[in-house]
Amino acid sequence: MYERGGGKTAKHSWVSEADTIGSLSYLPIQVWQYHRQRNFRTACGARMKLNLPRFSHLPAAAFLHYIPSSSIRTVNNGEFLELDGLFFQQVYTRLQTQKPLIVAAVGKLLARRRQKGTGGDDDD
Repeated sequence: MYERGGGKTAKHSWVSEADTIGSLSYLPIQVWQYHRQRNFRTACGARMKLNLPRFSHLPAAAFLHYIPSSSIRTVNNGEFLELDGLFFQQVYTRLQTQKPLIVAAVGKLLARRRQKGTGGDDDD
């Protein structure tokens, strides 16, 4: 996780923990795509032929939910992630049904952050 230090010329720096999600600038994440049932596969970037996983900097305002490691298991030598059935139903399915509203709300939050000049970088 990255956090901006105090002051006008403060730099972003790595932190291992934060008191609130709002204090973070962005989170480096690996991008996964829904595949089928409860499985997700790694998303490949522009170098798809090399089968390299895609990573991104997720602005803190776009962070929706933490997935506990106890709710995830790897399948097929790490090519796929499978979510626990209960977590999939209670969290993923619920969020998926609200996707248009979530996208609009996160878009508004990010627009406000950009206007204030506190938005994190979004590098793929």
